[in-house]
Formats: sequence, C-alpha cells, structure tokens
Amino acid sequence: MIFFGNESTSVHPDYYLNLSDSLLAHDKYFSFLFDKLSITDLVFLKQTHSTTGYAVEHAMPSFAQEGDYLITNKPHIGIGIMTADCLPVIVVDKQNNAVGIAHAGWRGAVAGIVPKMITHMGDVFGSSPAHMRAYLGPSAQACCYEVGPEVIECVGHPYINQRFFDLPGYVLDQLEDIGISSITPSSVCTICDTSYCSHRRATHEGRAKQCKRQMSIVSVF
Repeated sequence: MIFFGNESTSVHPDYYLNLSDSLLAHDKYFSFLFDKLSITDLVFLKQTHSTTGYAVEHAMPSFAQEGDYLITNKPHIGIGIMTADCLPVIVVDKQNNAVGIAHAGWRGAVAGIVPKMITHMGDVFGSSPAHMRAYLGPSAQACCYEVGPEVIECVGHPYINQRFFDLPGYVLDQLEDIGISSITPSSVCTICDTSYCSHRRATHEGRAKQCKRQMSIVSVF
C-alpha cells in the first residue's frame, strides 16, 4: 500500500522527533494510518539529507536512527519519510514482495540515494530494476524550485532552466538509467500548491519554524 499525505495530515518536526515507535499506533497524528494501510508497525528515520538507509526486518524505534531511506519485505510494517519540498521516492518489487522509500532532496539526489537504495534492495531481496515500479510523490517542481550556484554546478543542463531545478526529472532519469521503465510521476508542486507543506514557501513567508512535514508511506502489497 502507498500513502502520500498533504497539509491535512502533516506533523511538525518538533512533535514527531520526540515520539517513540511504541506510541505511534495510538498517536493522534499517526493512528489512522495503521487501519488505512493494514499495518502493525510504522518506521521513520531521523532524516539528515544523507544516503544512509536500512533494511527493516522487524519493528524498530521510529525517529531514533539517522538516515534517508528504508527498505523492507516484511508484511504489515510501514516504512515512511517526511517531506516539505524534497522528493518522496517509492519503489515496489512485486516479484519479491519488497518495497523501498527514499527522502531525496537535491543533496541526496545528486549523491545517488535512489540508486543506492535500489542496489541495497537487490543485495538483500534479490530485487531487479526490470521488475520494479517507481512512484514519485509531491515535491518542489521546476516551475518554482529556484536554486543557487552550488546546485546548478552539481546538476547542470538539462535539469536547470533559468535557475529553476527539475528535481523529479533528475531522479526520473536516474531511475530510467538504472533500468526501471515503469514510473509514475507526480505533477504536484509543493511550493505553489498550498494544500501541501513547503519549507521554501514557508521561508518566503517568514514562518519557516512553523512549517510541518507531510508523510509518505509504503508497505508490502
């Protein structure tokens, strides 16, 4: 099952980073997901814009370990990320009943977090890109995602247009280069669509500290 949240189901980092996994099933912000996704456990990481990730083989504490992707083949365990402009990337391997989810900001995308996650799935589950399907969630898009020289230098043409970065396009090409041909993108830009959380928009409005994060979650189908 796949869940892409928005502002209506968002959570502030000051709140969720102080929770323990044992509380999520009964927490006011997370409990609805257990029935919705038919899960008994829900795992998140403390995200750091890295390329670090973990294979989830059993229930583990949420928001305790640092990293930016999770993979699993265990039924009824949801794995998730939090975003507010970064790109949620979900990969599903139905042949091996395995799933992965990555938090891909521009730093993680350039550093190769998505290819690394897919390689990890191959090493642990025997997953092959030929049998995978990828889903890209709501994120900052090329219409609004203005970036500085450090990003432009890293990504370059054809992903930059007038200082605006096409983050989903960059990751989509990575997925295709790996060998994943079945990709479902999202046309939602979190910066200009106010029904989604956007750290960039909140910063421009002078309320960055109040910005919440939307959840993206996947569990084995």
